[in-house]
Amino acid sequence: MVELGVHVVRRYTEGDGDEDPAVLHRQRPRLPLVHLRVGVASDEIEHLGELGLSEKWAWSWPVWISVNLMQAVYFWHLRLFGQFALQFVLMTMSVYGWNRWRHDAAAPQPEPALADA
Repeated sequence: MVELGVHVVRRYTEGDGDEDPAVLHRQRPRLPLVHLRVGVASDEIEHLGELGLSEKWAWSWPVWISVNLMQAVYFWHLRLFGQFALQFVLMTMSVYGWNRWRHDAAAPQPEPALADA
């Protein structure tokens, strides 16, 4: 299975060798391996952000902002400009959510009413 993954990455970045380079260039952009690693790294860090949000931990918001930055770079190099722009919308929402959570955490919490015994 790992060997198949290496073959797919190698084929995507280097080509099979028997394809016409002009046709291949029109079909898909060639990415250096570092850009593929950025895409994979952002996906892995995204799992950390999902864990933080599921537990309502405030540190998950900066994780999401970094994921959006990494994915913006990745989508820019893939020439997926709609996805690139979407990352800035998501980043804005993450900044808003982070500020909102910090504001709510700083606000005094009302004490729960005690039931009469």
